[in-house]
Amino acid sequence: VLQEKASFKVFVWELSAWDTNGKNGKLGTVQPNPVSFHNLVGVNGIFGWGTGSFSSTLTPQQGPAVFSSACGHARNYQNWNWDVSDPTVIPAFDQMVA
Repeated sequence: VLQEKASFKVFVWELSAWDTNGKNGKLGTVQPNPVSFHNLVGVNGIFGWGTGSFSSTLTPQQGPAVFSSACGHARNYQNWNWDVSDPTVIPAFDQMVA
């Protein structure tokens, strides 16, 4: 027989119990997503899609085309402050390549 001592005491800080349906209850009926994974996922590229050159110089096999089999959306990301030194300065949009 063990003697009762402070080191033999057990403390339970939290106790949770669920039925067979688990913590969040019975799952609802599963329905397929009407949006395909291809059309759901996109990719952000940076400056020429990692080629180190302007996007306008890429061949059809470069840039967003590389990701088109996996992703339906692509965007060539560029920080605003790369082109604008101050938010009050309006960039010369008419001089940018379309």
